[in-house]
Amino acid sequence: MIKDKRLFSKEEIQGLVESCQRTVTSFISSDATISVRYNRMERIVHTVMSIECAFAYMYAEIYKYGKITEIINPDSDAYARYTLAASLVFSESSAMEKFLGKMPLAWNKIAAFARDVGLSGSKKEQTVDNDLDKISRAIQIICCHYLSGKNNS
Repeated sequence: MIKDKRLFSKEEIQGLVESCQRTVTSFISSDATISVRYNRMERIVHTVMSIECAFAYMYAEIYKYGKITEIINPDSDAYARYTLAASLVFSESSAMEKFLGKMPLAWNKIAAFARDVGLSGSKKEQTVDNDLDKISRAIQIICCHYLSGKNNS
């Protein structure tokens, strides 16, 4: 589980949560994703929100940087998802391990899809590229830390 070492500063986690939020907004509001079946888009958005919640859990519960409401609006779908995930997944080590094990592949598929449908790549969408890269690097760091801790157990 992610406990011992602070992998990210308070500002970095805040930035990661904001990147996830912008990514969700990009998927929802892009003309490029309109042709994608609703069920697939809903799964993509929910997966990004789950990753956002993992960063938020690190912020509020593991590193104790502040309250969850400082980084996720309590009236949002992400907050409702966070509440559920925090109690059922992130607080239970075996469920968290399963989540962390699936996170890299799930994220890689989402990032590839975003690039395939044209959410990134243009000058206008430089922010999307930056967000995708930032989240990808953070997931790598988390998973490397998780795997090294698991191997030392």
